Amino acid sequence: MNGIERGRQRYSNSRPVKRTIDFHGIPVSIEFDRGETKRGIGDYGEIWTNTYEHPYGEIPTSRSLADRDGVDVYVGPDESSPTVYVVHQLKRDGSFDEDKVMLQFGSASEAESCYRRHGPSNRFGGMDAMTIDEFIHGYLASNRKIP
Repeated sequence: MNGIERGRQRYSNSRPVKRTIDFHGIPVSIEFDRGETKRGIGDYGEIWTNTYEHPYGEIPTSRSLADRDGVDVYVGPDESSPTVYVVHQLKRDGSFDEDKVMLQFGSASEAESCYRRHGPSNRFGGMDAMTIDEFIHGYLASNRKIP
């Protein structure tokens, strides 16, 4: 099952971290770099592949309330972007699944476009925009990892 995911169940406890970057004092573990491909089998047996156009990983000091893993993050190219975008991903039945955080994207349309190219585009459930301060002291504070 090397590198394959099946639904929500992963065959390893965590994916290897390629590198860690700093986002305003918050560590971001990069698990897939630009150009790398992830493969899996969906909840209904469909085989999928995803080649990343932007680094993807998680904030290891956080815990997503949806799946109990670190908050998922895509890292865009615009290091000066003052806005963080949070995409709300839906399950097939239309209920909330989990959030995908879009850091360093220059606009809402760039963040949404990245999500739709990498995630299940038909499960885009809207997106919130917030300042970096609102993200760190609001969103992340409510999704922090409890020791």
